[in-house]
Amino acid sequence: MKKYSRISVDPAINDGIPFVKSINLPLSELLEKLSGLCDINKLIANYPGLEKEDVEQTLRFTAELMKYKELPLLCNEYFD
Repeated sequence: MKKYSRISVDPAINDGIPFVKSINLPLSELLEKLSGLCDINKLIANYPGLEKEDVEQTLRFTAELMKYKELPLLCNEYFD
């Protein structure tokens, strides 16, 4: 199983910006919404189809990216 089964990057969708597969929500938008809410359950309630694991993978994915001085090219080795 790949690391981020709930996240995808596709040049044909969202101009290649990483997104949550289940609801086609860009990770940047999810993070912006999450930063304004202290309760993940409220965020999930506002986005039908979004699950806690989607939020957790988004946080792990962005945390991993922050380890690099230069962001790696996103390739399919990370995604299902």
